[in-house]
Amino acid sequence: MAPLALLSTNQLPAVPPHEDIVQLFKHCMEFTLSSAQFQDKTEDLRRVGINAQILAAHSITGGAALGVLVSEIGRLTIDINETLAELSSSGSVLARTAMAITALGDRLGRYRRAWDKGLASSSSASLLRDHYLESHAEMVNDLRVIHSSLLVNRSGLEDLRRATVFIPALVSLLNINVAEYRESEEQFGVAAAELRAFRDFIVESCERMDHGVSDSLSMIQRLLAKG
Repeated sequence: MAPLALLSTNQLPAVPPHEDIVQLFKHCMEFTLSSAQFQDKTEDLRRVGINAQILAAHSITGGAALGVLVSEIGRLTIDINETLAELSSSGSVLARTAMAITALGDRLGRYRRAWDKGLASSSSASLLRDHYLESHAEMVNDLRVIHSSLLVNRSGLEDLRRATVFIPALVSLLNINVAEYRESEEQFGVAAAELRAFRDFIVESCERMDHGVSDSLSMIQRLLAKG
């Protein structure tokens, strides 16, 4: 092994490009913020279920049909809330780790600049090298944590998509019952519209977030390959 004083930056693991770290941080935070927005939409879905429950309670001939609707909306809400809880937990890990990687990237850059300015030829060379290698190893570990978290999130997005598959059938059930309850036509119409809007939001959000996950996974694989 060459003397410490002769070590060059070429003999150290590379610092990930700052723009890549910033872009990865942006993707992770966007995913975390987007998953948080699902909570409000789930509250809308819960309200639809409550309204349907009220309609069913006042219905005599259609109570059974509306009871099915209430049951299905309740099941859907539970399934989605469970998925959102997993996404929220994983999203928190994603955000914390992304911030840690950003700080590590800045630290590695400072170490490398110090090395280039001549500290490598001083008595600080060994300490500087050890700090650099330790920080680099920590960054690699954090990149792997984010990689695992993104895979979990991708699975969660797929679960959300599957949960919304049955919403068109629920809307059809609402529309069928409108014919029997003209006095409640407006309430049925609002419930159907909110269900459709909820599904559209989930599908559109999942598609956008999945693109971000794919970009982030590709970026992480590239960064790990460089490291």
